[in-house]
Amino acid sequence: TDPRISRKHLNVLFDPQNGRVVFRDLRSSHGVIINGKKLSAGEELVMAADSAPLVVLADTAAAFILRLG
Repeated sequence: TDPRISRKHLNVLFDPQNGRVVFRDLRSSHGVIINGKKLSAGEELVMAADSAPLVVLADTAAAFILRLG
């Protein structure tokens, strides 16, 4: 576990109608980086559901993979 990741750090919403995923920084103290882009506090980033971005929360990185079907 990474103690710098808060319980309310990032919101991820899937829009099945448009095949999009919305990532929203929940005003985290240590930031959110998606594919190298640092999100500002409260900023949203919309991506295709099949894009499999690299998500970094504080010092922890993970690939976000959405499997449909």
